[in-house]
Amino acid sequence: MALQPQERNAPVNNQSSDLTRYLARLIGMLSIVVCLAILLRAEVMTARLMALVQDGAALMVLDLAALAAAIAWILAHNRWSGGVLSVVVTLVGWAILARALFILVMSQESLLAFVTAIGLPGRAPVYGSLGLAFGVAIAWAGFRAR
Repeated sequence: MALQPQERNAPVNNQSSDLTRYLARLIGMLSIVVCLAILLRAEVMTARLMALVQDGAALMVLDLAALAAAIAWILAHNRWSGGVLSVVVTLVGWAILARALFILVMSQESLLAFVTAIGLPGRAPVYGSLGLAFGVAIAWAGFRAR
């Protein structure tokens, strides 16, 4: 059954704000764990990423899982109002979708060239630090939100 226009513009209810908090906590905690691993074992994590980029079959399987997760995220939480946290959580879902589509359409050689061009092997600590800061901020906001 299609939503009527007035239902589509209804205020965000407690269930969706619960979802916002849950997704903020999820992406925050995931970012913290992954980025700590990158910071503590930059060489190993970078080598694993480079090996994954070179293994087209494994990359496609993981990318399709990320694509499915991103679509599910967006279908469940596509809120462009309701506060900064709600919009940030929505943007994360769209960013995951964009990344999954990017990886899906890129050739293996182009993806490897892109990863090298952004300086990932040498800049893993920088990216890990930025991701850790984001993870702490969004997890904190998710746990603090009421």
